[in-house]
Amino acid sequence: MSATSPIVDMKKLAQGAAAAGSVARFDGGEVLRQKGQFYRDLLLILEGEAEVRLGPSRLLTVGPGHPIGELGYLNGTAANATVTAKGRLLAWRLDDASMSALEAANPTDALALLRAVADTGQLREADNAAFAAAGPLSRTSPEFEILLCRNAEILTEAQRLRYAVYCEELGRSSPHADHQRKIIADELDDFGHVFVARSGGRTVGTIRANRPNEGEIGLYEELYDLRASPWYPDGVAIS
Repeated sequence: MSATSPIVDMKKLAQGAAAAGSVARFDGGEVLRQKGQFYRDLLLILEGEAEVRLGPSRLLTVGPGHPIGELGYLNGTAANATVTAKGRLLAWRLDDASMSALEAANPTDALALLRAVADTGQLREADNAAFAAAGPLSRTSPEFEILLCRNAEILTEAQRLRYAVYCEELGRSSPHADHQRKIIADELDDFGHVFVARSGGRTVGTIRANRPNEGEIGLYEELYDLRASPWYPDGVAIS
């Protein structure tokens, strides 16, 4: 299966996005997305083609103008396909910071890009659902859905669950507890990777990971003696 129509006018977008996002380069066979992994950015293909493997018999080829990882960027879901470069490939890597820079530099094009990415995500989500419904796994559904918090609403659900378990169920106190809003929140949420587990539409679990190369983790760095790790600072985290 092949998808050749780009979602955006690349020439029109070039000036603003080139200043905002970093250019990522991939060689043939290199993995852009690994199925099951979580990502907080999206890739917009500039040159070359990528192969999207959704299943043993389901392949999709995408080229310039197409996003990679838009569902994870928008919704916090894990990658539902493994994506590899078919040859030399260039892409813009856009995360929250670079998207904000693009909005400041060229709000019209930023809005057009976000709309196009959202529309593409909806189309791909519907297509994936239809494919899954027709397949052998259509009779089963996962007991839990794992999401990376990508908006304030889901993050608040995680903060409320912390409060419910820590303060109400266990009867403990926390300096970060907001008893009026019934949440536990602190500055580590600002750059943390916060995950939630949902079942039946309810948030039933949460965990947060913070990496010292992404923000200040304070006394935890000394408490867990992170600097003693040979993988410090890029390869360690607290949770």
